[in-house]
Amino acid sequence: MSDRIDFEIACPNNHDQTVTFSGEEFESALKSGALMFHCTACDRVWPPTREEIAGFRKQFPKKPASSALAEPSDGLSGRVTKS
Repeated sequence: MSDRIDFEIACPNNHDQTVTFSGEEFESALKSGALMFHCTACDRVWPPTREEIAGFRKQFPKKPASSALAEPSDGLSGRVTKS
């Protein structure tokens, strides 16, 4: 199964477009400043809006926590004991 997702967008001239990203590709392009859309119908190039960026991020699966051992929020040790 692919981790890439298709997103439907419209260029500023109202031409429908589809862009495809994985979460990693999207974040990498966004952070580098390389995330620009190109319309194949009118050759327009434009950056995504904040609303589009937020919408894309919501559609990517959440990444698991980076640490396998999470710290308990109640200050207790992470040991499991039977009562």
